[in-house]
Amino acid sequence: MEAEAREKIAMAAVLLNREQYEDAEQMVEGVDLPVIKPSLEAGNVFLDLADWNLEKGLWPEGAGHMLKFARAVQVDKSDLTDEATRGLLCVAPTLVAAGDIDGYHRFVWETIDHFGQTQNPIAAEQVVKICALLPCDESLLDALEPLGDILRQSVDNVRIWSTWDAYLHAWRVWALALLEYRLGNYEDAASWSRENLMSRDSTPSRAAMDHIILAMSLYQAGSVEESLDQLQSGKNMIATGLPYGLSRVVEVGSNTEGFWWDWVAARILLLEAESLMGNP
Repeated sequence: MEAEAREKIAMAAVLLNREQYEDAEQMVEGVDLPVIKPSLEAGNVFLDLADWNLEKGLWPEGAGHMLKFARAVQVDKSDLTDEATRGLLCVAPTLVAAGDIDGYHRFVWETIDHFGQTQNPIAAEQVVKICALLPCDESLLDALEPLGDILRQSVDNVRIWSTWDAYLHAWRVWALALLEYRLGNYEDAASWSRENLMSRDSTPSRAAMDHIILAMSLYQAGSVEESLDQLQSGKNMIATGLPYGLSRVVEVGSNTEGFWWDWVAARILLLEAESLMGNP
């Protein structure tokens, strides 16, 4: 069975190189882990199919392939670096936007089980971004707290020498603000968000999420008027960053403008904020 599945993956890879997406999708229908062991070839096949479906606005289909991609690329279980976590950042927003909340929660715990012991600050940031995208229960917050400690130490000891340093630092601060918000530490979350909005790095997708986290933190702390202003700022940026909503998202963004999955994450947080605060 595994040999047959691997053969289908190899044939699908050839078809994708020829841009025969429908044939490739039919080829791997029903192929999943653990029938096949993780491999980069399988990961690339499922990611290409996920992107192809998202280009057409087919989110449930894209999410299904994205979840298979996440499992397929776990080739080296001992790799707890940001190189291993970075490729997973697109998965959580896709699952949530597709409405597969059960799949999202399974993915979150798979991520925690694999990367929860990382000591890498960038990997810690990326795991928090993945796992705290939606409100967290107590067991998840307990699992994320050690990663929060790594982030706090990292941002306290940072030395920003370059534009790239500023970019990395700003994302770590944002992840820390998100985690503090999930922990109910609204003053800390607001403080980190304000600091980040004055960062040397001006990546729009991250700044939009800073506005959203700041808005929710202020609202929870009772500063309603200012929270509504921050919410509107974030909402305006998201409207610019996602001009077509959830259609054609894979055409959106870059390292400097914000990748599409960050804009989708921003939209998810905006919907949470509007549910909490109302839609101004």
